[in-house]
Amino acid sequence: MPINVETIGGSTMVQHYVETLGQKDHLILDPDSDVFTLSGRTKIHVTWELSIKDVGGGKSEFTNRVRSYAIDEFLTFLERQGIPFEQFRAQRQPASIETPFFAASIDALRN
Repeated sequence: MPINVETIGGSTMVQHYVETLGQKDHLILDPDSDVFTLSGRTKIHVTWELSIKDVGGGKSEFTNRVRSYAIDEFLTFLERQGIPFEQFRAQRQPASIETPFFAASIDALRN
């Protein structure tokens, strides 16, 4: 089982990837991820989806989509701290957005 460890918005996440779709041109990983914060440990669900399609002319379109979902354990974690989910979501959004230069950095690897 592959794992990924990263820090997002000051919280360390350990994602234990479980492949739910594995095709040559489409991959979906669905881990429940451990989140370590200053307030304690909890879990969220993250779906990571990667796909590639031929768009002709020797070019391909690469899609990298990451979605996270609050599971019951996470909602309870927020509730114990008196944090409304909508407030958390609004404050978390800027930290969750991947760099806008991600595609450009991949393209640079080709050259």
